[in-house]
Amino acid sequence: MVPRRLMKDPEVVLFAQRARVEHIVGVLIRYGVADMTGDADEHRWLAKLAGHAKPDPRLLAMSRGERLCAAAQELGTVFVKIGQILSTRADLVGADTAHALQALQADDPADTPDQIAATVAGTLNVAVDDAFSAFGSFDTTPIASASIGQVCRATTAEGRDVVVKVRHAGIVDQVDSDVQILQALADVAEKESARARELGVSRIVSELVESLQQELDFHHELLNLQVIAANFAGSTEYAFPEALPDLSGEAVLTETALEGTRLSDVIGDLGARRDTVIRQLAALYFKMIFEDGLFHADPHPGNLLLLPEGRLGVLDFGKCGRLLDDVREAFVDFLAAVFGDDLEEVTRCLLVVAPGPATLDTDLLSRELAVWKDRFFPSSGVERDNADLGAAVSALLDMANRYSLRLPNDVAMMLMVVVELQGILEETGTSLRLSQLLLPFAARLRSERLSPRRLWRSATRRAHRWEHLLDVLPGDLARIVEAGSRSELKVPLAVEGLDRPINRMAYALVTAATIQGATSLLARGTAPTYREVSVPGLVGTGVSAYLAVHILRSIRRSGGV
Repeated sequence: MVPRRLMKDPEVVLFAQRARVEHIVGVLIRYGVADMTGDADEHRWLAKLAGHAKPDPRLLAMSRGERLCAAAQELGTVFVKIGQILSTRADLVGADTAHALQALQADDPADTPDQIAATVAGTLNVAVDDAFSAFGSFDTTPIASASIGQVCRATTAEGRDVVVKVRHAGIVDQVDSDVQILQALADVAEKESARARELGVSRIVSELVESLQQELDFHHELLNLQVIAANFAGSTEYAFPEALPDLSGEAVLTETALEGTRLSDVIGDLGARRDTVIRQLAALYFKMIFEDGLFHADPHPGNLLLLPEGRLGVLDFGKCGRLLDDVREAFVDFLAAVFGDDLEEVTRCLLVVAPGPATLDTDLLSRELAVWKDRFFPSSGVERDNADLGAAVSALLDMANRYSLRLPNDVAMMLMVVVELQGILEETGTSLRLSQLLLPFAARLRSERLSPRRLWRSATRRAHRWEHLLDVLPGDLARIVEAGSRSELKVPLAVEGLDRPINRMAYALVTAATIQGATSLLARGTAPTYREVSVPGLVGTGVSAYLAVHILRSIRRSGGV
């Protein structure tokens, strides 16, 4: 079973798993990771969970990306996997850090043959002794092992060559525990840190956890493979493995073997076929992203095969993204605005895809977008035709990180796919630019959107939405008026950061009252007395002094009232 979503109170989770919490937080503090999201004063609550851990000056000398990599390796599989996911999220961690995280590799040994047999048997619902009975043959010596599972060779009962991905034994329990802790830490961080609230740390962790959960459940990978293969049914240019549902499940994925040469083995020596392969590759991903919406999000050369008949094969569908129609349309509009020199539309389309925080300075963002556009997409000239799309996207993701734009996970994955594709082009040594291949494709899509048929379909869809709104609006308004007439209408009002000043004011009032009371007791000489001085008055004076010092220290720490 895949990890379950955090259901418990965060404080309960942190207390129940305090040993593991102390280890995780201790590592984060030693590597200085805990202070990467704001002022160190905002992380005092975190230090309380870390035992005696202190930042290590030797580790702090490392770059931010190196520290994140080292901390993830020390904390184990879950954190390595999350680090790998973050390597595609330059909008969250910055371009340099994302690049450094790409070096993360999980050092997970393969399971034993008995463990593999037990996982296969449990997934296919047979006895362990009959684990491989549905196969013609099964080699329990893996040909590869990664963070989630290992891959074995086998044949079906009919003699077809297949590869079988088997999830590591015990990984779900390990992931479940660490996921609970991470979500709890994120929830508490948002309570304690204004910067964490602004970043939406809890939402970010939820997205990372969801990505991890989907990779752990092989049903998702099987479905991704089936849908993408169906979208290219009948193609003579592309090849995909065939998923075998009867030999698959949550922890086992069986698919037919594709035989070919990995692009990574010949990437610099493609010869006359080079530009054909590049055009095939670009067309494959542009169709998946902009037409189908479901796309393979791991296009490194090791996952791409050159088949003898000239087809391009694709492997490993564990990491896929999905873009909704409105997001795809906004991105196409964004490209059109960039190349149409419409800066206002560039800003609008970006904020449709990636909304900013309430404090966003839109004018400042627009000015920086203007500089970005002039740098990568000047209004005319050779530079425009040879735009480095990978560098442009990396700079855009870095901008999203600095302005705290809320980029959906699937959109971030899509943008990183563009960066990786540009990297593949550069490795092949081709003179082709990804922008040269993308722009005609995007222009065709935009013209199709403006066709009478598409416009009619869009207008019909909007009319249905208005019809639904007009249906429910009278009832909703009537309920609001009725609630108001019965004085039951409540409007919640939340003002960020007001709780501490109010608490401080309450302390001040209590302190003032205590001082006044103590002064009165001393003046009257209220019994009992010691050397004619009121003992209750002395106690009140001491309490007043303590409260006053507490308030002054609080004000000093916060930098003002």
